[in-house]
Amino acid sequence: MQLAFQLFENMLASKVVPNAVTYTALIEASSFIGDMQRGFSVYQLMKAKDPTMPNLRTYATLLHTCAAAAGSGEALQRARGVMEDLVKQGLEPDRRVHHLFVKIAAQSLNTAWTIRGLQVMVTAGEVPSHKCCQILAELMANDFEFQCQIKTVINQWNGEDSTVCIQSADRLEQQWRKLDSSRTPAP
Repeated sequence: MQLAFQLFENMLASKVVPNAVTYTALIEASSFIGDMQRGFSVYQLMKAKDPTMPNLRTYATLLHTCAAAAGSGEALQRARGVMEDLVKQGLEPDRRVHHLFVKIAAQSLNTAWTIRGLQVMVTAGEVPSHKCCQILAELMANDFEFQCQIKTVINQWNGEDSTVCIQSADRLEQQWRKLDSSRTPAP
């Protein structure tokens, strides 16, 4: 990690102009050690150099950095900022970006943003991954209010004439049943 930042400093001292790949690699290095602050400092440097430089990979890497620190309100707040910046730049979130955002919101125990993220994901035509559904099922098992709200969303999706909505509802329900049956003691 330190070596990556030393090389970056050497690049700057040698008047080598970093590009999106360089900055994104530094953000990723910060993510590996769970240093969300440093990752966002690099992002700010990148934007100061050229506000249009961040690309979809940069934003996904920033969200990954937030996910490493998920569970804190700051991680969700920063993730929301990343999503806003991404949209302002005219980029479309991909499947990875959607999943990371939902994961961060869920791990931050923010029901409203988790559901909002899920709805945006499904509206964009993305079916939540098995891992995403597993995280949601675990939260449903520990939070009755969250469980009720997610089940309401599932019921709405089941009522829609959309393959993505129905597949999303099925996948969430399967993960919930799987987790629920593993917690029920055998007779």
